[in-house]
Amino acid sequence: RGETWPVARRGWSLHCLGREDEALAALDEALSGPEPWWYAFSMRGWLRWQRGDLVEAEADFDRAIAGVPGDAAQADPWAWTGRGVVRAYRGRHDQARADLREAIARGDLPMAPQVADDLAELIRVHLGRDRAAVTEGLRSLSILSRQVRWPGLHEHVGAFLAHRPSPRLLLAALALARRANAELRAYRGRHQRFAALLVEEISRGLRLLQAAAHRPPSGPPQPLGEPGSGPRTL
Repeated sequence: RGETWPVARRGWSLHCLGREDEALAALDEALSGPEPWWYAFSMRGWLRWQRGDLVEAEADFDRAIAGVPGDAAQADPWAWTGRGVVRAYRGRHDQARADLREAIARGDLPMAPQVADDLAELIRVHLGRDRAAVTEGLRSLSILSRQVRWPGLHEHVGAFLAHRPSPRLLLAALALARRANAELRAYRGRHQRFAALLVEEISRGLRLLQAAAHRPPSGPPQPLGEPGSGPRTL
């Protein structure tokens, strides 16, 4: 892992900046050695999913979940979330829901399984009509799970709204964000400070979503924030 970690991190940073070809090249390099880091498989899985390479993305998430001997890959929810998303995009909704529930169960911040069910249902119902907006929202989720303040949830909401989501998708996204926020507000435990940070970010995003739900979708995206990190989440 020692030599591949910085290359994989660089690849993920390039992905977050929208430099997808450079990101894929860096992640391919990170995974080309004799001892690939399982975490980089998750990174490349998310990137391949966004590019529409669903078969390859699912294979990467399978490798991440299988893990590397001596590493704790199977405990991390990020790969389970990614595989659930890929399976939903491939129309395997029961498997997708099961993977998303597994991600919830493995997270450091406990949430009700209904959060996973709501996310799976949102993808199933709205992907056909609002594919670009749904994909942008899920891309934001994949980044927020690793970097809370770069660029920040309120920034991701701006990018989501730029895709002109339908009123029904806006309402579904609002309901999902409200449920997740309520779960996090009620959390009391070792990661309470991180939960409070997520509540702050989600509350900013909720205000943008609520404003958009009460007017025609015409507002511009918002500016960027700063990097951060925290415990494992969905």
